[in-house]
Amino acid sequence: MRKTILKCGFIWVLLVLTPALLNAELIAYYEFESDAKDRSNFAVNADGKFIDTARISTDSAVGSGSLKLGGYTDYVNLGNDPKFDITDEITVSAWVKVQFFAEYLEAFVTKGNTSWRLQRREESTKVEFSCNGLFIEPDEKGYYQLYSKTEIDDGKWHHIVGLYDGEKICIYIDGKLDAEKPATGKIALNDCPVYIGENAENMGRGFCGWIDSVSIYNHALTEDEIQLLYNKKISPESQQLYDVIKEFTSFINADNSQHAEEYLEQKVRSLNKFAQQNQHEDTFNSKLYSELLVLLAKAEENTGSDKYQVVQAYLNALNYDLRLMDSVDCYMWLLKNLTTEQLNKHIEQSDIFKNVDQDRVVLIAEYFLNNDNYNDFLLFFGNFFNDKYRPAQFGLVVRDALSANQQWLERFDSIFKIKPQWWELSRFEKCQDKFDAGKYQRAIALLEVFLKDYKGSTWAFDRNALLLAGQCYVQLGKTEKAYDSFLQLIFEYPDSSQADEASLILGYTYMINNEFDLARDIFNALIKTSIKSQYLSRANQYLERINLLTQ
Repeated sequence: MRKTILKCGFIWVLLVLTPALLNAELIAYYEFESDAKDRSNFAVNADGKFIDTARISTDSAVGSGSLKLGGYTDYVNLGNDPKFDITDEITVSAWVKVQFFAEYLEAFVTKGNTSWRLQRREESTKVEFSCNGLFIEPDEKGYYQLYSKTEIDDGKWHHIVGLYDGEKICIYIDGKLDAEKPATGKIALNDCPVYIGENAENMGRGFCGWIDSVSIYNHALTEDEIQLLYNKKISPESQQLYDVIKEFTSFINADNSQHAEEYLEQKVRSLNKFAQQNQHEDTFNSKLYSELLVLLAKAEENTGSDKYQVVQAYLNALNYDLRLMDSVDCYMWLLKNLTTEQLNKHIEQSDIFKNVDQDRVVLIAEYFLNNDNYNDFLLFFGNFFNDKYRPAQFGLVVRDALSANQQWLERFDSIFKIKPQWWELSRFEKCQDKFDAGKYQRAIALLEVFLKDYKGSTWAFDRNALLLAGQCYVQLGKTEKAYDSFLQLIFEYPDSSQADEASLILGYTYMINNEFDLARDIFNALIKTSIKSQYLSRANQYLERINLLTQ
């Protein structure tokens, strides 16, 4: 995506360009503004799927968003659509910013390890581009792979391109040819999905850092076209919108705000009619349309329109997929210009936060943090975290986004802990999620912190945490630690339902490890002390099994 910013009096405008406008066939494009959708409109779109904690970040090379990966099990799965089976020519382009290198051959964009891949050069700080199936002359050191001369582990954004044109294989760094080798033949095919930030054929090569604006072509770009990608030029396709903005700017500069507003209203009506006639998402760019709606709302405010009209204009804009800065502008105007009663009414009637999902709420938090604007942060989240929008679903992701800044973290906790039960529940749910995903060691680490923070919990989550910790240790084969967790729960909370379940699991664990006397004692105690327990019948069944086994 390319962007240019025009200063229109009181308004900043962003024009958007996708690489589809270049003279090559773009088969997949991921801008990572707010999601991992394929924006190429080539045959069937191969939308990406976020895996583990992969998410959108506001630290971007292009536009206002990028993909943030934490290494380990974070990546985006693009699937294995046949369009990725490229054999003759290929260009893979991405912006990357390394947080730190930790894994051998860390992946940027790869189709397994037996087709094509753009990745880290072994354990170096350089870039490697490899295509299996090609005949490549080895260099003076005997290497067949192509790797860059330039190192990219400097905490800065770099534009990296891997290219094969049928005669040579090349790497471009920041718009310039960095390395090349003669190469011929066809690129090998495989059945692996394409991953961003990992290698499907050799897992454990997770990238830690940021990736932005990933483009894949079934054609070799020219050097000029790569320069265009690097320099983020504006496209002819955006010319119509540019002309609208230019005309609007001329009215503002001529101090003719009324004419500017009428002109924008006319263009909005025209685009709205076009949108209704062209329902396909790729035919009509709703983001461009939403930018005009924001301009219209600001124009109405600037010309002194009735406050009701201005409010409706901002509410109307929020119905669309706004860019981050536009959505924050709209929310903050409403929050600052409506009374609490009016705001609650619009939250109830218009659901003004309906487009704020977990990814978007993190971006908004990072936006306030990066601009050091705590007052607006407090105003936004003080209204966002109410009964209608459960903090358990959003609180932890926001807290993670603020984790590098202790002062902001403490401030956020002071807001969020107004509803401590939700806060506690959300943290326990994160432990449960790791357990359900089979990540028992990670669940244990989270549970240890949780139990330290919530010993003696009012809402019994510490009991649930002890029970879950014991179950994790059972799955990991650490029976002694499992015994300790279950026994601690039984002795400290003997009348709880969690203690009954712990007794049953503990007795069963003793039984399968042939410790029949201990198992029998546990089951008998459970039957004696928990007359109404739902686990009584199972305890009796296990006692019968022990009797059969010890006869």
